[in-house]
Amino acid sequence: MLHLHLNFMLAGTIAALCYYFGVWVKDRVRFLKDFCIPEAVVGGLTFAFIKFFLFHLGIVEITFDKVLQFFFMTMFFTSVGFGASIKNMRIGGNALVRLGIVCGILIVLQNVLSIAITKALGQNALLGLCTGSMPLVGGHGSAGVFGPMLEEIGVRGALATAMTMSTFGLIMGGLVGGPVAGRLIAKYKLRGRSIKEEFTADDNCDTTVADENELEVHTTGPRFMKAFSILLFCMGIGSVISDIVKMYGIMVPPYLGSIIIAAIIRNLESSDVKSFFRIPAQEIALFADLALNIFLSMTLMALNIWELKGLLGPIAIIALAQMTFISIYSYFVVFRVLGKNYNAALISAAVCGFGLGAIPTAMANMQSITKQFGVAAMPFLLVPIIGSMVDGINASVIVLFMNCLK
Repeated sequence: MLHLHLNFMLAGTIAALCYYFGVWVKDRVRFLKDFCIPEAVVGGLTFAFIKFFLFHLGIVEITFDKVLQFFFMTMFFTSVGFGASIKNMRIGGNALVRLGIVCGILIVLQNVLSIAITKALGQNALLGLCTGSMPLVGGHGSAGVFGPMLEEIGVRGALATAMTMSTFGLIMGGLVGGPVAGRLIAKYKLRGRSIKEEFTADDNCDTTVADENELEVHTTGPRFMKAFSILLFCMGIGSVISDIVKMYGIMVPPYLGSIIIAAIIRNLESSDVKSFFRIPAQEIALFADLALNIFLSMTLMALNIWELKGLLGPIAIIALAQMTFISIYSYFVVFRVLGKNYNAALISAAVCGFGLGAIPTAMANMQSITKQFGVAAMPFLLVPIIGSMVDGINASVIVLFMNCLK
């Protein structure tokens, strides 16, 4: 079989084409529009299935250089950091605590559910950890860390099972978030603010991922250059901070340092709108939109669908149970605990995204909803912060279960 490895330029080209294919399909399929399925999910998954058929027929195996994927991921989360003003943090402090609690409970319940079903089906209880929060909340990274550890203590197929479940979760996380939030928004007649209202509000947050046509940005080349330069500065200095933290054995997301630098700059900016030290918020929001769409498209189109062949028997049952559980949990628990408002509906969609897949999927879920029902900045700040926190909580819970079950 031919093996085709595409460089980062071709990977970026295909990602852009996938995104616009998703836009084209979503405009013509009412289901996708009504349930707020992100365009990047539609286009990226379509390419992933094309890649699968080419592989299955023995024609070619396609892989991608991930340089641009990492670059745009970092750019997106850096832009999110510009919303971390002290004023906004005070406003969202209570919600952040409540969201952290419901996410911690979610992690525990995911593992309890998987272990219970695994034992009921006569399988090794430890195998249940490979279909719980480890691959779902933790993603492929946690699966790659804890899978080999479980195999070392005798759990056969732990790594393959965890990786398969991670892939499944990444797909489903982008498919169930929109319907859950859409149902809540329709039932409680919720709406966000318009783009213009959000950017002229007194409590303006700069984390809104905006639609270029709706923003109507009256910008110039220098303003765009300034926004891009600020993003690059935060990404560069932030990468150094992340590397220093890792030197001390602390595992952190690669974009955490960039978020910190962006937040510092945000709180040091001048209040004078004409000052050079004023953040070009709208331009940064456009870069955030661009980065998220390209990054998510690249992530999904790089999926190896053939890995899902492992979702047979017990694994398939657990996967469907987890998808059902998190939909119900987000609808009935997360939404109510977070206040039964529009922000809560957005966060419910986000919990479906990172509870099954990854933080970028959660952000894309919210972005897709805000394009249809109006924007709300606070969820775009809270979700990445919680995403950074839950990795540590998740690792602690997994270690606890491993020691109790071995």
